[in-house]
Amino acid sequence: MTISRDTPKSLLFKHFARVAQAISHAARIEILDLLAQGEKSVDAVARGSRLTLKNASAHLRILREAALVATRRDGTRIYYRLAEPEVHAVLRAVQGLAERRLAEVREIVRDYFAADGQLEPVTMEELQARLAADDVTLLDVRPPDEYAQGHIPGAISVPLSDLPRHLDTLPRDRQVVAYCRGAYCVLAVEAAALLARTGFTVRRLAHGMPDWAARGFPVERQS
Repeated sequence: MTISRDTPKSLLFKHFARVAQAISHAARIEILDLLAQGEKSVDAVARGSRLTLKNASAHLRILREAALVATRRDGTRIYYRLAEPEVHAVLRAVQGLAERRLAEVREIVRDYFAADGQLEPVTMEELQARLAADDVTLLDVRPPDEYAQGHIPGAISVPLSDLPRHLDTLPRDRQVVAYCRGAYCVLAVEAAALLARTGFTVRRLAHGMPDWAARGFPVERQS
């Protein structure tokens, strides 16, 4: 007869490891980052993470088995979302720890997100004050569905792919601030670079929409 040597403590640590194992893959970390913007179908997750539908489904299944994502069904379609706000907090903690401890991460951040010639990113507190003073044009450069599920009040939805067609509609007599999904999202970086090349005074928000909401700042949603 086999006698189990599991104790309550060892069982707890096994379950802790289930959660750690669920996020121990680059694709699943990216999927969690996408779902922090709002719920998405499997198709949308696959497109946003550049995965095949089969691979996206497999990664979502692992995240669901670890209770990190929840689902709802609408007809034949299943939508995924973060199970609770703390999942996003864990994601940001892992990213921040990696930047503090890994030289490789700091090098990428320095060379891409803090390249020479870019202005210091705008903090959330500074942006809130500038929005109250109405002295900034705020651009949400995420996809339209993410803007609809939650955006900073006063932000204009201009997805990065559409930005070149909207340059003539943006005022040039005030600074533009672009924001996207988070501190490591490239959309706002690329938007700021394009705007700077075309003569705008531009900065980007240091964090993203989920971070803004997590700090308790106001959020608007489209009905």
